[in-house]
Amino acid sequence: MAPLINAIVLSTDKIRKELISESAYKKEEKKFIYDAMLLVAVMSRLKARKGDYSDADIDIYGKMKQLYEPVNERKRHEVIDTNQDSKINPEKIKSWIFREEE
Repeated sequence: MAPLINAIVLSTDKIRKELISESAYKKEEKKFIYDAMLLVAVMSRLKARKGDYSDADIDIYGKMKQLYEPVNERKRHEVIDTNQDSKINPEKIKSWIFREEE
């Protein structure tokens, strides 16, 4: 599938073997591996970015990461997938903003 859509395959097993010499397959290790996988994907996306309006690059990512605050599950929030069609997200955001308080 990856070659058909010009995608990169990231393997948790490969990343685990490269980062952890003796894995115990614990919950903390799994989170670490998935965080590493996400970081690889973010870096690949930033390196491949060309010809758009954004100035964001690896240096900007590093600065933003220092300011990052994790989502507090108890607070109201919505996840927006910026890879979706640009017509979908504005409607999703509008619905989220104007929904009645739960």
